[in-house]
Amino acid sequence: MGLMERFSFWRRGDAMLQSRAGARFAEATGGMVNRLAAVMMTSRQSGDVPWSPLTKPLSECRLAVVTTAGLHLAGDRPFDVDSAQGDPSFRSFPSESDHADLRIAHTHFSRRYYDADPNVILPLDGLRELADSDVLHLAPRFFSFGYAGTLTRELVDPERGTAPRLAAELHDDGVDLALLVPA
Repeated sequence: MGLMERFSFWRRGDAMLQSRAGARFAEATGGMVNRLAAVMMTSRQSGDVPWSPLTKPLSECRLAVVTTAGLHLAGDRPFDVDSAQGDPSFRSFPSESDHADLRIAHTHFSRRYYDADPNVILPLDGLRELADSDVLHLAPRFFSFGYAGTLTRELVDPERGTAPRLAAELHDDGVDLALLVPA
């Protein structure tokens, strides 16, 4: 067991982020992260962005949500938030789930906005409204990753990695579109 795990570093970080001061810090530094991301994106050539146009009308498409918020059903095994390397696994839950059915096992973001409106992490209300209006269809399952630490072999390995396994499950569910919701 590493030093960080022994001292529950990640749980202490989570407690700090959940405090009023931690939430203010996260809010204050969020703009800096967004500016950095904008600079990084403008340095890319326009031809570098992978794009796959839809081959059928949106009303015939099936959409799944993939979030990095560490969401899992109340009865499922939570993500390992104590590992300094992160937990590269993912969990699935029925798209009919309610926010009350879900728990968060993630220690690297403030839950202040989620507590005010869970749709910031999992936009169920808007997606169900679109599905009820036949704008699109929802896949039978949605997916969530927990904190994955660094980009690990367990995440991206083509044979055993969780990202290729998730892609296979999305394919098996007949998913045409995936809404990626970072936490």
